[in-house]
Amino acid sequence: MKKITFLMMSFMMFAFGYAQDAIITGYVDSPCPGADGRTIEIYVNGTVDFTDWNLARQSNGGGFTTNVDLTSLGSLTDEFAYVTNDEATLDVEFTINSTTHNVIENSVISSNGDDAFQITDAGDVVVDRFGEENVDGTGTAWEHVDTYYYRNDGATANAGAFDPANWTFGTQDALDNLGNCNFEPALSNYVPFGSYMSTVVAPGESCANPIAITGLPYTTSDDTANYGNNYNNGDSPCDSFYLSGDEAIYAFTPANNMAVNISLYNVSVDYSAIHVLDACLDDSPNCVAFEGNSNSIDRNLEGVYLTGGQTYYIVISTWATPQSVQYELSIEEITCPAPTDVVLSNITQTSADVSWTSFGSETEWEILYDETGFDPLVDGTSVIDNDGTLGETLSGLTTGTTYDVYVRAMCSATDMSDWTAVATFSTACDVINTAYTEDFESVSSLPACWSVINQGGANEWVFESSPDGGAQSGDNVMKIRYNSSAHDDYLIMPATEVIAGTTDMVSFSLRSRASSLLEPFEVVLSTTDNMSDTSFDEVLQAEMDAPDTWTQYEFDLSAYVGQTVYVAIRATGTNDFELFADDFVFDSPPSCIEPTDVVFSNITLDSADVSWTANGSETEWEILYGETGFDPAVDGTSVMDTDGTLGETLTGLVDGTLYDVYVRADCGSGDLSTWNGPTTFATECAVYSAAYTEDFESVSSLPACWSVINQGGANEWVFESSPNGGAQSGDNVMKIRYNSSAHDDYLIMPATEVIAGTTDMVSFSLRSRASSLLEPFEVVLSTTDNMSDTSFDEVLQAEMDAPDTWTQYEFDLSAYAGQTVYVAIRATGTDEFELYADDFAFGTNTVCAAPTDVIFTNIDNTSADVAWLENGTATEWEILYGEAGFDPAVDGISVMDTDGTLGETLTGLSAETDYDVYVRAICAPSDESDWFGPSTFTTTTLGIESVGFDSFSYYPNPVQDELVLNAAQNIDQVQIYNVRGQLLILKEIKDLGAKLNLQDLSTGIYFMKVEINNATKTFKLVRE
Repeated sequence: MKKITFLMMSFMMFAFGYAQDAIITGYVDSPCPGADGRTIEIYVNGTVDFTDWNLARQSNGGGFTTNVDLTSLGSLTDEFAYVTNDEATLDVEFTINSTTHNVIENSVISSNGDDAFQITDAGDVVVDRFGEENVDGTGTAWEHVDTYYYRNDGATANAGAFDPANWTFGTQDALDNLGNCNFEPALSNYVPFGSYMSTVVAPGESCANPIAITGLPYTTSDDTANYGNNYNNGDSPCDSFYLSGDEAIYAFTPANNMAVNISLYNVSVDYSAIHVLDACLDDSPNCVAFEGNSNSIDRNLEGVYLTGGQTYYIVISTWATPQSVQYELSIEEITCPAPTDVVLSNITQTSADVSWTSFGSETEWEILYDETGFDPLVDGTSVIDNDGTLGETLSGLTTGTTYDVYVRAMCSATDMSDWTAVATFSTACDVINTAYTEDFESVSSLPACWSVINQGGANEWVFESSPDGGAQSGDNVMKIRYNSSAHDDYLIMPATEVIAGTTDMVSFSLRSRASSLLEPFEVVLSTTDNMSDTSFDEVLQAEMDAPDTWTQYEFDLSAYVGQTVYVAIRATGTNDFELFADDFVFDSPPSCIEPTDVVFSNITLDSADVSWTANGSETEWEILYGETGFDPAVDGTSVMDTDGTLGETLTGLVDGTLYDVYVRADCGSGDLSTWNGPTTFATECAVYSAAYTEDFESVSSLPACWSVINQGGANEWVFESSPNGGAQSGDNVMKIRYNSSAHDDYLIMPATEVIAGTTDMVSFSLRSRASSLLEPFEVVLSTTDNMSDTSFDEVLQAEMDAPDTWTQYEFDLSAYAGQTVYVAIRATGTDEFELYADDFAFGTNTVCAAPTDVIFTNIDNTSADVAWLENGTATEWEILYGEAGFDPAVDGISVMDTDGTLGETLTGLSAETDYDVYVRAICAPSDESDWFGPSTFTTTTLGIESVGFDSFSYYPNPVQDELVLNAAQNIDQVQIYNVRGQLLILKEIKDLGAKLNLQDLSTGIYFMKVEINNATKTFKLVRE
C-alpha cells in the first residue's frame, strides 16, 4: 500500500512552502438517498488561516452566489478538509468525520452535477475554481452527474483559470446504486479521497509511475535511495520481507511470449531482493519470480516466462536496514526458451503421450526419458519431435514402472534450450497374480501401482525415510501424520488376483509413534476399484489402535479366491501423532499357523504357568524360555507340550528374574510354525537376606524386584543411560525429571531382611543435574509393603536438596534388625530439573566412615582453621595438607587431631597461596576411613586484615538464643551456614553493632561469615 512518508511531506513543504493556498481536489455526487454525502474535498498546500475564507457554489451557471464560511477550519497545514451536506454519510462511506478530520457540514454544498465551485480568501480573491463562471456544466467536459471528479497530482491552484485537463472525471452515472447506503461496497472503493499529492511522483517511485522498459536487452545502474520508501513488508506475495526499505520499480510489457534472464549484480549491501510481479503492488499481484537473501551476492533469475501483452513489474528493494541499495540490473531475452508445463496423458501399461507448452517459435523438440532417477546428462532414450505437431507417444514401456521425462526446444542446429524440469509418471499396472513383498527400500516415494485417497485434512499417507523409532526392517516406511480434524485416508496396495496357495493371505506391520497418542486404523477391501472410498465396502479389521511397537497383522483372503482385490489401511485418527506402515506381503497362509496371545499365570518364586491361543488344529507345541535377552536360535530351555492339554508349567526358575518365552506350533511331520515371542514375565522376588549392590550396569530398565510409585504428574523414576554429567559409576542411573506440579514419586529398593552385621546399613548416591535447580528428596522406609505411599511412614532423612555433585548417603538400619524393610527415595521437587540415583548397597555398618563437609575459617596470610563433619563415632582424625595439586599418596604435611575437639589450626602457611586439604577418621589403631578431599582454600595477602576486624568481637560462644556483634567500623553483612555449607541466615546490618536471634537453629556447630569494609572472615559458632 502506498504511504505518504515523512520524507515526502518534508519535500512537499520545501518545494511549495511559498504557495500558501488551498485547492479543490475532489467531489463526489452522492448516489445515497436524498443525495446525502455530497462532499467537496480541499487540500491545504502550506499553511492557511481560513478566517473569512469562503467556498462559493454556482448553480446552473448563475454565478457564485451561495457561500459556505470556512472560518471554522481554523489554521491548517498540508492537510485535507471536507465540506459535506451530511457528515454521517461521509463517515459511513469514507470513514471521514469531524473527530478525525477537518469537516464542515452545510446543506448548500449539494450540487446537481452541472454546478461549479470556487475558493476565495479573506480579501474575496479567487484562489481556486472548479468549472467555468456563468456556464451551466450540462454537456461540458466537466459535467459530473452521479459520479466524481478528482484533481490530478501536481496540479496547483488556478486563481479562477479552470482547465478540465487537470482533472480526472468518473463516467456519468458511475456511482448509481453504489455505496453502503445502497447495500453495496462503500464509495471509498471508487472515489480516491485523500490520495492527491501536490508533486508528481517521479518514474520508479511507484507502480503508478514505474520506469518503463521499452525493449530488450536492457541494462541500468541505479540506487533505490533515489526513489524513496513507498511500500511495506507484506505488500509483495513473493516474500514477507525485503520491502521495508527504499524501492525502485520497473515495468515491462513483452509484445510476445518470451523467456528472459534477469540479473541483479554488483549489489552494494546485504538484505536486498528482486521481485517480479504480474501486477502492481497495489493490485494484489502474483509472484512470477523472486530472489532475496541476507548477503550481497548476485541475484540471478533464469528462465522467467513472460506472456505477451501482460505488464510485469520488477521491484528492487531492501530491508529497513540498510534502507537502500546500489545495483546494476540486466534483462535479456532467451533466444531459445525451454518448454514448460510438460503433461503426460493416455497412459497405458506400455505407452504414454507427452506434450508441453512452447514459449518460442521453434518447431522441433527432443524428449529424453527413462526409469525414474536416471541421469539426463549420460543416460536416457531420446525421441525427436520434428513432424510439425507438438507432442509424441512414448512406447515400449514397462508395466507398473515410474519414468522421468525431460523436454528441450531445438531452435536451430546450434541453439537448443535447457532441459525442462523433470516430469514423472507411472505406467498402468497389471493385476498382480504372484506372491510379492514391499518394504519401501528400493523407492523414494509411493511405489508404482500403489495409491492414496486423502479425504481427512491436509496430511496424507507419504513416504518416510528413517522415521522416529526406526522402520520394521531397513530404513523406509509409509507414514501419515496427525490432522486437527479426523483422518479418512487410505493407503491402497496394488490390484491383486487372489489365487489359492499363492496370494490368499496379506500381511503388514504397523506402529504408532507415541504410546500416549495411539493411532486408530481399519483394514478394508474393495473388489471393484481403488478410485473411491465407497468402493472399500468390506472390512477385514474393524477400527482399533496401533500399538507403539511394530506389530504384524495377517488376513486370510481365501474367501476371495478368483477375484481381484484392493486392500487398504484406512487411517481414522484425530489429532494424535504419526502412524507408520512397513513390510507388506501378499502370499499364501502357512500350513502351520503361529500361536498368539501368550499369557502367564500362577507366577511364584521359581515357577510360572504359560498358555496361549492356538490358531490351527495342532495338538502339540514347543515352548522355549530363558533369561531376558537370550538368542532363541542357539540358546534357551525347550519344553514340549504333547499331553493334549494346551499349556505348561515352567519350573526351576530363579526368583526375581526376567524371562523371555517363545511358543510355536508343531503340526506334525516336521511342519512347525514360526516362533511367537518373545513374551516376558518376572518371577516373584524373595526377601533379600544377604548384602547386595545395584549399579544398573547389567539392566536396561528398572531392575527386577524394584518398584516405583508415581503420584506426582506424568514424569516418574525411569532408567537412564549416559545421563548429563555422567553416572556415579559406569554409565547407567535411575532418573526422575521435573513436573510443573509437585513430585510425590517413590523409587523403592527390593524387600530386605535387616540382619545385624549383614544388611543393617543402606547407602546410595544422589545428584541434581543443575546447581541452580537442586532437587529436594526424602528417604523413607516401610516395614509392611511397597504397594502404597501410606506404607512408607518412617522417615530416615527429612526433605533436603540433593547437591549438583554426586553425594553418598548412608543410613543405619540396626534399629530394624529382624524386620523386613522397603527403603525408598521420595522425590518431592516442583518444576526443577532432574534428580539422578546410583550405586545402591545393602551391607553392614562396620566401615569407618569418612568425614565430609570440610570448612575453613579464620584464614589469614599464614594460618587457617579447618573443621569437618564426622559421619561416625571417631574422636581422632588425620589432616594432610600441601600446596594445591600435591599427591596425597607421597607428599603433604600430616597433622593429627587427638585432643577430643574436632578441628585444628594449620600454621606456617605462605601468603596468597592455594592449599589442598585431605581429612580421614581414625576409628581404631588399624581402622581408618578413606581420605575425604581435596578441599581447597587460599591464604590472604600480607596485611589483608583490616582495622575493622582488629576490634571486632562477638559473644557469647557457645550461644543459646542471642549473639551480640560489635566492631569499630560498620558491619556490612553476616551469613551463617551449617556444616554442610547450606546458608541458613543472611542479615544486612550496616551498623557498628547488632544482635542476632539464633533461636531457630538446632544444637550443633555453625560457621559465621562476617563482612566489614569489603573484607570477610569466617568464625565457628556452637549452638547449645
